[in-house]
Amino acid sequence: MLHYDDLMGNSQSGASAARASNEALAAFKLYTQAFGALDAEAVSRHFHEPALLVTPREVFALPNAAAVEQTYQQIMHDMPADYVRTDSVRT
Repeated sequence: MLHYDDLMGNSQSGASAARASNEALAAFKLYTQAFGALDAEAVSRHFHEPALLVTPREVFALPNAAAVEQTYQQIMHDMPADYVRTDSVRT
C-alpha cells in the first residue's frame, strides 16, 4: 500500500521509498492507459471522492465517481478528432 510518508521522503528505509515510487508510477501508468483508451469509467477509478480536477481554465469539484466519469466523458468528447495519445516525459 502506498503511504503519504513514503511519497514525502519520510520513510524508514530506502527500500520502502523505492517501493512507494514504483507503486506511484504503476498507478500513473494505469491512469494514462485508461485516458489513452478514452475510457472515462476506467479513469474515474483513479480518483478518490470527493476530488478536484484543476485545468488551466477552471477547477471542477467532483463529489463522486459518476461526476468524474461524466466530466472526463466531456473532456474526451471535446478532444481533437486526431488525438492519438498523451506522452509524458520522465526526467
